[in-house]
Amino acid sequence: MNKSRWAVKNMFRNAQNILAWLICLTAFGLFLANTGWTQEEESSGWPREISIPEGIVVLYQPQPDNLEGNRLDGRIAVALEIEGSTEPIFGAVWFQATLETDRDARTATITDVSIKRVRFPEEDEQKAKKLIALLEKEIPKWELPISMDRLLVSLELAEKRSDAATKINTEPGKIIFVTEPAILVSIDGEPKLKQEENSGIMRVANTPFTILLATSDKTYYLYADVDTWYAANDIKGEWSIAENVPQEIAHRAPKEDIDTEERADSEDPEEPGPPPKVIVATQPTELISTTGEPEYTPITGTELMYMSNTESDVLLHITSQQYYVLIAGRWYVSAFLEGPWRY
Repeated sequence: MNKSRWAVKNMFRNAQNILAWLICLTAFGLFLANTGWTQEEESSGWPREISIPEGIVVLYQPQPDNLEGNRLDGRIAVALEIEGSTEPIFGAVWFQATLETDRDARTATITDVSIKRVRFPEEDEQKAKKLIALLEKEIPKWELPISMDRLLVSLELAEKRSDAATKINTEPGKIIFVTEPAILVSIDGEPKLKQEENSGIMRVANTPFTILLATSDKTYYLYADVDTWYAANDIKGEWSIAENVPQEIAHRAPKEDIDTEERADSEDPEEPGPPPKVIVATQPTELISTTGEPEYTPITGTELMYMSNTESDVLLHITSQQYYVLIAGRWYVSAFLEGPWRY
């Protein structure tokens, strides 16, 4: 496939990824600021290490979830550093603990721990039982004082995060599945046309894509890259490569920052394939596009296969024959690629 014909798709995919990372980093920074995390706290006993015959168990600072009376529910990030392995295995532990409080000092100490759940990528029942027994035995020995004031602030923030999570819209919107190369052109609602100054051209204003309407023959033009425009008589209809583009339209292409020689070097040396299908959506929509019928590759050590001939994140669970797709950081499941999908 000619790489240039994917330029618009890749540009917006990269922009969305960058925006997502900025949001995550900003939120993480706010979380650290609100919890008062300092270098002093980093040296106050966390992370903790437990030696085991196979290596080391590293436990990071617990995160409280709920406090009722003197019973605390929370979770701990855990890393297993196994001898002979170059990378640690990360997981999580959910626990319930009894707190012994000192009201005058405004501190509490863990006196009893019950592990409720353990989650690791490659977990088996026997290993989980051993880890649970180890943690329940070792954690109460540490006698690390917990600041009640800091604990109450953390619980308040945890409650706010939980409330915010319940307000997140998890509706999948419309998910389109096609077995051919395609690009999704999103418009925020019905097209809003804006007159271009001193011309017979109108621009669709409520989309990040360059879509222009030549009023003389009622033809829409969609800019794909420096060499390619699509044309359609109906903005929601069938689009095809425009053989002849009016100069009034061509002059309104976004300015490029690469010269002709650089463009030639960036071209795929392989024979170009057919142009991708253009799908215009005026409501929240996601596109799963495969190059031909779906192809799957097994993921070693799991009951999962991933769809290998698509840029989307699609998994197939072999036992249940359910499809899972990752959209905007959320997983959706369906028995059919055509839907319906649920969160």
